Amino acid sequence: MGATGKCIPWQDKEEWSRVVVSITTAVGGLDWEVEDLRVTARQIEAWYTELDGLLNDLGAITCCDCTTVCCTMATVWYDLKDLLFLHLADNQLPKQQITKNADHTCVHLTSHGCCLNRCERPFICTWYICPAQKNALKRQKNDPGKEIFDLIAQLKTARKELKNRFADAFG
Repeated sequence: MGATGKCIPWQDKEEWSRVVVSITTAVGGLDWEVEDLRVTARQIEAWYTELDGLLNDLGAITCCDCTTVCCTMATVWYDLKDLLFLHLADNQLPKQQITKNADHTCVHLTSHGCCLNRCERPFICTWYICPAQKNALKRQKNDPGKEIFDLIAQLKTARKELKNRFADAFG
């Protein structure tokens, strides 16, 4: 069960394969709409890039001493918005849904942090700012927290818009 009480979708390799084929086929069947969707996906990618340095700096302050590392505690997965973004931004779709190692850590967690680029991770890995990070942001000068939270809000809105516009175009 996921953190919200829902089962993680598409864990089975056949289900995952069907999702990948469905998204690829659906996007491939779009006409002029696909370029508009790609523009939105590229904007999302730019915001991820902008956030990456800010969140890496924040993680360097907080994550190294953390005893409840998110990647060991949280249950995360790719949702439809993640997959649409990845495909439309010309990134390769993941080979499978996120899984955990035997020790319950995310398979992408290494001793140096996540091995995935920021824009390749499920969105929850970007938008979740833990209490320790929120406290660290409050102590910093120049209020980097405002920039981080503004970018996350823009990402949330754009991801929702991408999904809705895809549904309308595919409709």
